[in-house]
Amino acid sequence: MVRATPSFCAVFGMYHDQVQGRSLAELGGGEWNAPVLRLLLENALRDGPDWGDQEALLTRSGAEPRQLVVSAHKIIHDDKQNTRVLLTINDVTASRRAVQLNTALLLEKDDLLRERDVLHQEMEHRIANSLQVIASVLRLKARAVKSEESRMHLKDAHDRVMSVAAVQRYLKPGAGQVEIAPYLTKLCEGLTSSMIFEAGPLAIVVRAGKCAVTSEDAVSPGADRHRAGHQCA
Repeated sequence: MVRATPSFCAVFGMYHDQVQGRSLAELGGGEWNAPVLRLLLENALRDGPDWGDQEALLTRSGAEPRQLVVSAHKIIHDDKQNTRVLLTINDVTASRRAVQLNTALLLEKDDLLRERDVLHQEMEHRIANSLQVIASVLRLKARAVKSEESRMHLKDAHDRVMSVAAVQRYLKPGAGQVEIAPYLTKLCEGLTSSMIFEAGPLAIVVRAGKCAVTSEDAVSPGADRHRAGHQCA
């Protein structure tokens, strides 16, 4: 080597007199005698095609491997016997480690999101099963009691539990885009079929334009309509 920059010596722990006049393969403990570096230098000296940036792993005994991005360019002089090759070296170990860490964190986040979705689906399934069990118990109790008034109260409780079950089926976050009109129509059909209105049959009319919202945004109007329906009951 004819000359090394002070930054090269500082980064790789060498003094200038340890570098000057020595070949690249002789530097350090021989870790610079890497095939990719030799090929880069030979290609540049022979006026080969520009290989651009190449990656090399610098492995030193007792030290952590370092990831390098290197390139070699021939510097042409009038005296061809004194042709020089400029070798640029960029230590990207820290940046590559940061990329690997970010990738690992993103993969971990994806795993957590998938786990959350699985747990959410399991929770919804258990809620639906619990509501069905409660409704079945209320129906059995309504058949068993002798008092007509108690039977009506139990039937009313059964119908309200079924109404909640119907709403629970429709209000599912994470389902993507939801068309408002058919969503609210189905929701209200479930409400009217399970509600009791003493003055006569109850009808809920839905007027909604053609629009779609996320399932999370659809939860709010759906829950509001559900509460309003029970206030009318």
